[in-house]
Amino acid sequence: NGYGMRIVHNDSKCMYDGMREKNVNNVSVPWRPLTTAYSQDGMIDLLELISDNEFKNNDDVLEVIKRLFIPNYEVARFHFEEAISFDCFEPNTKPGFYRTSDIQRTMEYIRDEGIK
Repeated sequence: NGYGMRIVHNDSKCMYDGMREKNVNNVSVPWRPLTTAYSQDGMIDLLELISDNEFKNNDDVLEVIKRLFIPNYEVARFHFEEAISFDCFEPNTKPGFYRTSDIQRTMEYIRDEGIK
């Protein structure tokens, strides 16, 4: 055990292309299509991997779960600090674990500021 987790593009330019079948640091690198990961079965797979302590850092897999399953998190995650600094919301949770209302306010901030 002891590998991290990433979401990568499935194209010929991907820096992780070719790693699907290789071992990295003598650890097998699991690969699943995003369409599989982004399903209820994919969530169960992720939870099972956490349960089996397959990750050296659970923060990696927690971030992937948020990116896959929390609406708008993928876009908003880059702008939480800015939205907080502009008083769009006052965080009352652990950093990185924002409520859906906080994510929505961040998305409104992104829209209002014309951020792409």
